[in-house]
Amino acid sequence: MAGLEPSRSALPKLGALVLLVLVLIAGVLFSRQMIGTQRASQAPAGELRLAIAPLAELKAFKPMPFEVTVRTPDGLPLEGAEVRFDLTMPDMEMPLNRFDAQPVPGQPGVYRGEGNFTMGGRWQIEATAKQGDRTGAATELVEISTR
Repeated sequence: MAGLEPSRSALPKLGALVLLVLVLIAGVLFSRQMIGTQRASQAPAGELRLAIAPLAELKAFKPMPFEVTVRTPDGLPLEGAEVRFDLTMPDMEMPLNRFDAQPVPGQPGVYRGEGNFTMGGRWQIEATAKQGDRTGAATELVEISTR
């Protein structure tokens, strides 16, 4: 049945299509694995270490409290740092959504701030800290609900 066999010119196209589908599936699986995971910064020696901790269930359209712990390379809590958060959507351009974090009294190295997710979807939370010439950053990808 010669009519049911694919032509020789269709085979490379079919192979390319299969490869494209596999790459897309791998990308989706990888991005879903990263959503909701916390990744403390892996800074080189001499840099600050940060760990982000949202303090409530993350939702859009309302103030959300965030906390970050800042430590020296030796693991000691760092006081007196300038700390800020940036909320961005990796999949689209958004205006700057930045807010400062303040030290928490009685908790060395802990800073808190409050920001808003302006819509539902996939967001990146980035915390940065600076003290003198020392800096550090941490990011976390999260999925934000509108409910």
